[in-house]
Amino acid sequence: DLRELYKLANGQYNPYDHAAQLDARLATDEPWAPFFGHFEFLQLEKALGRHLDYVEMYNSEKEFNEKYYKANPDETYHPNIWDMREGDPVDPLGWNPSWFAFAESNADNYSVDMNPPRGGSPGQVVEHGADVAKLSVVASSLADLLQEAALRLDPAEANRYDYSYATDMRRAAISFDMDWRNQPFDPQAHRDSTPAVSAEHEAWIDEQEQLRRQESQRFAAWLKNQNLETQDITEMQAFVEMEFSAGQPELPPDNLLQTMVGFMRSLGLPIPSEAGVPGSQMLEQKRWYGYSMSLASAVIRSHSEHGRHISSTLGRGLRRTEAITYHQRYLLESGDWTQSEYDAAERLRARLDNLQIIKQGKTDSFSMEIDQSVLKICYSTFDPDTYKRTEHCEPIDLADYWQ
Repeated sequence: DLRELYKLANGQYNPYDHAAQLDARLATDEPWAPFFGHFEFLQLEKALGRHLDYVEMYNSEKEFNEKYYKANPDETYHPNIWDMREGDPVDPLGWNPSWFAFAESNADNYSVDMNPPRGGSPGQVVEHGADVAKLSVVASSLADLLQEAALRLDPAEANRYDYSYATDMRRAAISFDMDWRNQPFDPQAHRDSTPAVSAEHEAWIDEQEQLRRQESQRFAAWLKNQNLETQDITEMQAFVEMEFSAGQPELPPDNLLQTMVGFMRSLGLPIPSEAGVPGSQMLEQKRWYGYSMSLASAVIRSHSEHGRHISSTLGRGLRRTEAITYHQRYLLESGDWTQSEYDAAERLRARLDNLQIIKQGKTDSFSMEIDQSVLKICYSTFDPDTYKRTEHCEPIDLADYWQ
């Protein structure tokens, strides 16, 4: 089926790679449409390139796993098993060399599967990719997929189509779900099934957001008095907001806490075991622990080859170490910190600068967690010659730095 389809058309133009060709064929008010609903029909050269890349990654991973688990016998190989839609005969590994992707939508694909598990049909169409919640078989063949769409696609069906309007950056597009086992997304039904947030809760969230903005503006005003370049001020604001959450929000009042817990429970979200009271010793301690983790992350990244600067362009922009220094000075001079809190942060920073993870230059991958008052920073080293991996953890008792 796929071979015959490519004889009719070598894929389709898309708005990103073929804007000029589309402009020549479509009027400005005509939308572009992915041929397979949400999925662009790939030109054969592009599809083949994708397939060869997948095969290379598949073989490389297979070779690596064979050597790695032989060198690390204490570790057990756990393949990455995907969730599968109930009843669908599809390889749970999410890809194998008998799959050929012919259509894509962002990180997801439609592929023909030439070697399906028991119960499947050779040539069946599977949906897979980084963004899919579950692997699924959308049709027993490519011809069946197209025939089903031709028979069932009804312009009058509510919520079946998605239409994105044209902007200066993109052409208008119209798309739909070709998997007819899925129900179209109904925005109103979703709103009706979602518990309402109380007006008081929304007002509290707005208040916290306003406080964060005010804190960010206050920080920017302080930075201007330090004779910094405008670009440095902008970058440092963004850095602090991302790493340190400028403007620490207060916990909501008790009556709102009860409402929030009920809302979280209705959505099946985990409920915090302790709420805390604004201004309490526990809340202040938690804030210090939270700042400590942010500081540890920022310090470790500042020693990474690719993380020394705030700017995304390597080797340009304000250095992270400078930004940390300015931020801590601001907290002291603005009165948010006492001198003892500033000194504690500086002592912790000096301890962080002497971590083995920094001295050994192993800063590309690390993890952190707090158990009671102990901040545990873990990383691993890997020997590319022997394939041996060794785990390392460095504990820091934050109680030694917090009074």
